[in-house]
Amino acid sequence: MSATLATALRAAWEAWPERTALVHRGRATTYAELRDRASALAGGYASLGVRPGDRIACSVSNRPEHVAALGAAWLCGAVHVGVDFESTTPELSRVLEITGAKVLVWEPAVPVEPLLAAHPGLTVLTVGGAHSGCATVEELAAAGARAPRVEPGPGDAALVFVSSGTTGAPKATVGWHGNLAGRWSRLGGWLGFEPRDVHLVQLPLAHGFGLLTAMAGLLTGGTLALLERFSTDGVLAAVREERVTVLNGAPAHFRLVLDRLRDTRDVESLRLSIGTAAAFTPSLVREIRERLGVDMIVMYGSSEGIGVATKDQADILLGAVGRPAAESVAIVATDRTPLALGEVGEIAFSRSVFPVRYWGDRGETDDGWYYSGDLGRLDEEGRLYVHGRL
Repeated sequence: MSATLATALRAAWEAWPERTALVHRGRATTYAELRDRASALAGGYASLGVRPGDRIACSVSNRPEHVAALGAAWLCGAVHVGVDFESTTPELSRVLEITGAKVLVWEPAVPVEPLLAAHPGLTVLTVGGAHSGCATVEELAAAGARAPRVEPGPGDAALVFVSSGTTGAPKATVGWHGNLAGRWSRLGGWLGFEPRDVHLVQLPLAHGFGLLTAMAGLLTGGTLALLERFSTDGVLAAVREERVTVLNGAPAHFRLVLDRLRDTRDVESLRLSIGTAAAFTPSLVREIRERLGVDMIVMYGSSEGIGVATKDQADILLGAVGRPAAESVAIVATDRTPLALGEVGEIAFSRSVFPVRYWGDRGETDDGWYYSGDLGRLDEEGRLYVHGRL
């Protein structure tokens, strides 16, 4: 198993060079072409003075440039900072402040001048078109600079996800090379991903679940069909035209797709669906399985790297999201004292099992638990149920 995300990507590029890695707006990119784009961009980063450990913020929709930027950061030892591409200027500025990012890879959606004024040392690279005063990603990659050979270690930071801060101050969660390379490789195997699979990437690559399922697909030789933003028509068209086999989403995504679906022949290529973000009612699970013709898997967690999952169809039909390992999850009251089985309270995850870390901290915790902000309960069989936000 690969020790870092850089070695994991190289292994995929070497194993399937001629296979299609990405499809976007009808245009295919092979694994070899993705390797070349990421390597060229890594060289460009190096020419800008990016060094191992430097942060590169990426505010780009689900486009090939986003995937190449991920690989380029890891190849030169930098830390990729995922940012929602629809972030406002103040939100972007806050991310840059928290992480101290040296470079921003940016799909123009908001004025960039205030960012340059507030962060005078920042280099902005645009995606999807030129912008006054900024080089494009393509121009930097085409400059021909070679990246020095850098091998990040398993304990080095690979990713930072910055929360929106809707429930408080934004937090920058750190993901580590060794942990993520191992988890994502194992996840692809556990989910049964195969090189023949086509994964619809309609959930943002800047968010934890969207990225982990996409990377699990890429590391197992599959094809990522990139959709820049969710729409029911866009999803159904992509499934039909690209022969998508794996479809992911929250209950609301599936509900919208099912309501729009008119001909089940349009989705006959599907074989697997992975649900996330909220509880799936038994009636919705039955409809997903019957009308989409898929096996159903449910995953629950967050960008902090915590979570549980289940393939057990009986548990899924009960509304459960999995059976966490003993003592890894607790249900607590508002004063954070444990509740009895069956009682609804806040879901807490043991940091000894899920080592949540934030950028800039030293791993110190108050009581050894990560409090999710989600309501849930555990039953006598150890099943976990989610009941919404606290």
